[in-house]
Amino acid sequence: MNECVTRNTCVVCSGSSLEKIVTFKSYPMYMGISTNPSKDLMVDQSWSICCKCGCVQLDNLIPIDKLYERGHNPAIGSTWKKHHKTFANFINQHCGSSILELGGGNCVLFEELDKLIDINSYVIYDKSCDSDDHRIVRKNNFYDPNKVDDVGVDTIIHSHTMEHFYNPRNYVESFNRLLNIGGKVIISIPDTKKLVKEKLNGINFEHSYFLCMEYLEFLMNSFGFELVESKNFNDYNIFACYEKKVDNIVDVEIDNQYEENKNIMEDYVKYNLEEIEKYNKILKNKKNTYIFGCHVTTQNLIHFGLDLDTVFGILDNDPSKQNKFLYGTGIMTFCPEVIKEQTDVCVLVRMGIYTEEIVKGLISMNPELDIIL
Repeated sequence: MNECVTRNTCVVCSGSSLEKIVTFKSYPMYMGISTNPSKDLMVDQSWSICCKCGCVQLDNLIPIDKLYERGHNPAIGSTWKKHHKTFANFINQHCGSSILELGGGNCVLFEELDKLIDINSYVIYDKSCDSDDHRIVRKNNFYDPNKVDDVGVDTIIHSHTMEHFYNPRNYVESFNRLLNIGGKVIISIPDTKKLVKEKLNGINFEHSYFLCMEYLEFLMNSFGFELVESKNFNDYNIFACYEKKVDNIVDVEIDNQYEENKNIMEDYVKYNLEEIEKYNKILKNKKNTYIFGCHVTTQNLIHFGLDLDTVFGILDNDPSKQNKFLYGTGIMTFCPEVIKEQTDVCVLVRMGIYTEEIVKGLISMNPELDIIL
């Protein structure tokens, strides 16, 4: 694919010195499903590190319209349900009555907030919206920080969206322009740096940079926002509320995490290669294997060299993914219930914070199941 966009300056501090550290060759461009594997596109995933602040980031970006041509994450499961409810309660403690949400076309947050507050107006920027509620103003496109409509809101919210921004500085600057003094920005983000530090899949073509509380603070402070409250939903997910204090850009110092973050990436690659070697030794003696998750976690396992000789397919709870291929792999996805009556079957589950929930569901279907962690 020759259409990649080159990232020349740091997403966090705008530093102009980016040093290449690792490239994952021929990685699937898209982390969702495929109906025709012969047309799946593979792209080198090239990672650099900023010499000024240490932020690890992609230096070649898939064009937005290609990367998000189709949706792929309906946020299924009890963990996500708890997240939305808890985040709505956090928003309720700080928000006004006129809200703009970036993303959120599934309207899950809107429905949770509607139970808690008297919503005056609610603007959603998303390519589609699942609700016909008359209070929702639909902007049927992704939010463009360079073409912001003055929608008259006092609160901007987004959940698991900031890590997708190609230029988060532009977005935060636009938040400053949209809000009056005292306006709030309330967000939920994954700590992608911590995920990678603990050898989980936190960065990919969509999560294109290390995002952590230190970098978030720098970005928000630089454009006139001060932290009101932050709290952890879990070990890898942060809720934060910021209030606009000034209209102008602020000069803020940033600590350089170069050495720490470079070591994190090197350890991440080494660990994954060692894990795959371990899995391959186990799978060599298995007859009927499934991998759980029609998503980037499985793509990552395959990229690092997982032996697929005994792998029959992928399991996933999302009906929209079942009987389709995981993009870039040619492997079919099935409903987990296919394992109910099977014997001598094993499932590889490497899904981070969702692993315990997934394993519990699988064992309830087949108590004799061999689980590989």
